[in-house]
Amino acid sequence: MSVQAISWVFECSESESGYRLVMLAIANHTDARGENAWPAIATIAREARLSDRQVQRALPRLVRLGELEVVYRSGRHLTNQYRLPKMAQSSLFAQPVEKTVEKRLRKRGVTICHP
Repeated sequence: MSVQAISWVFECSESESGYRLVMLAIANHTDARGENAWPAIATIAREARLSDRQVQRALPRLVRLGELEVVYRSGRHLTNQYRLPKMAQSSLFAQPVEKTVEKRLRKRGVTICHP
């Protein structure tokens, strides 16, 4: 789950209504950069409280808007890969929060220790 991706959808996405719910469901499965999401259509539908068919209709529209990239994989039991391309371009969400916090702490003279 990526809080950064979900925040990006709330703050920057131009999607509305059911399309926004689909974006939020996908963002819930991405990494901090808005990439590497692999949820099944049924999973997106369940989380967005939509039908499978509504999700299938929403995906091409979100791709046309530039909000979403989909790598379609053919075959039974294979899920598509999803990516939020505009998130990577957004300066607000370009760096994961951890890196931003580390930079701020280093400026104050704090040494970051990792286990």
